[in-house]
Amino acid sequence: MKLFPFVLTLAIVTCRAIALDTAAFDAIHAKFSGTTPEKQHQARVELNRWIDQATAPGSPDAAAALKAVVASIESATVPIEAKKYLLRALARVGGPEIVPSMRCLLAGNDALLREEARQVLAVIPGDESRRALEEAHTECTDESFRSLLSAALDARAHREPTAVATPAAALLAVLADRGS
Repeated sequence: MKLFPFVLTLAIVTCRAIALDTAAFDAIHAKFSGTTPEKQHQARVELNRWIDQATAPGSPDAAAALKAVVASIESATVPIEAKKYLLRALARVGGPEIVPSMRCLLAGNDALLREEARQVLAVIPGDESRRALEEAHTECTDESFRSLLSAALDARAHREPTAVATPAAALLAVLADRGS
């Protein structure tokens, strides 16, 4: 029974710390509207630090942090410059759970966000991100962006384990023939 007040206090403090982190994340967005390169650089540093800490292995709320990043990208109030760096951070820490949001950006009209989403999907492993790139390639009417989508799909094909295993298997077969 004496443990209950301690646990309750700890829970309240933890919730306040998470809320403070979210507030800090929101405050970082505002710094991107600064006009000086120094302010922009400082905002990028703080943004990357927040994302790295919030999504670090063992972080208790990494999924919520990713949701906050995706929600910020989809928000109309977040400056475009912040969205660009949020997308670049997602390429480092995101997974298949962010693919639906990237699909929406690929279908959008903003060329900068479309390109950043393409780059994110190019490095996110898995079939879902590959399919999103293929669908965007099929539906794309802009030839220059379509060629960028093709390049992303080609790069993914060269990184796929099967693409590496096939030449390795062929090399082993040649070496085996030489040995016999």
